[in-house]
Amino acid sequence: MVNPSPLVSILVPIFNEEIYIRACLESVLAQDYANIEVICFDDCSTDSTVKIVESIRDPRLVLIKNPVNEKHEKTWNHLLTLAKGKYLKTICSDDLLAPSCVSESVRALEENPDCVMAFCGKTVIDPAGREFYAPLIPATTLVGMSSMEIMRTGLLRGTNLVGEPNNVLFRADLVKSGVRYRFGNYWMVDPDFYIQLARLGAFVYVPKKLTSFRISPKSWSVIHSYKQASSFLRYVKQDEIRKTFNFTDAEIAVCFLNALKLQFLRQAYYVAILLRAFLYNRFRTNP
Repeated sequence: MVNPSPLVSILVPIFNEEIYIRACLESVLAQDYANIEVICFDDCSTDSTVKIVESIRDPRLVLIKNPVNEKHEKTWNHLLTLAKGKYLKTICSDDLLAPSCVSESVRALEENPDCVMAFCGKTVIDPAGREFYAPLIPATTLVGMSSMEIMRTGLLRGTNLVGEPNNVLFRADLVKSGVRYRFGNYWMVDPDFYIQLARLGAFVYVPKKLTSFRISPKSWSVIHSYKQASSFLRYVKQDEIRKTFNFTDAEIAVCFLNALKLQFLRQAYYVAILLRAFLYNRFRTNP
């Protein structure tokens, strides 16, 4: 029998995010799905982030202050151990969720008990939250593809078809299987996590744009964009990944060349987003 409202844990790792954290949490708390817990884990912010979170009064929201700055890997994995929900979602503290993001993802997993993870589409927004681009993989593209095939196809294209953590909802009991975030290769943290999940079961795709991914000067994607191609090459050349996907030398070369092409396109894309935001703000201030 489908449970209409299992508890969902939404995990928010935070560090110095005073500009965007309120909007992020408001989008999370505005879900049309009521049975959520929101766990914010602050990793010793030095700005007003903590005060902003503390000012948000909602019994579903919990703030945990880390006494020692542990950086991303320990923080993100610590959050996984704190969750009480049947399903987990990690959201970066500058991004947003559409009101039906959780409910539609829960429905997808409840209706597909063989699936370990649901993922959806996204909208890309600029620093001020204005939509810039809204890519969406057609549902027909992934028909008949296993979770491992989805990940393999993404690597061959030099990208990650699933998207950022905001897009994903996964079963909490998988954490007991040893699934964890690994930050040894910053650009590949997300696909590496999804590959761990793919080894454990199928994915279900919700072909709707239910998250907003913010591009700002502080975004990891912007900061580490110059590493994309080299990161892809280093990742797919690992014995573990090469054997998992049976990559040939020729396919590894394809991964690298596609990642290199996308690296230049992304960098141009990020410059366009940030330049548009800069010009918009300047024009608005000085008409």
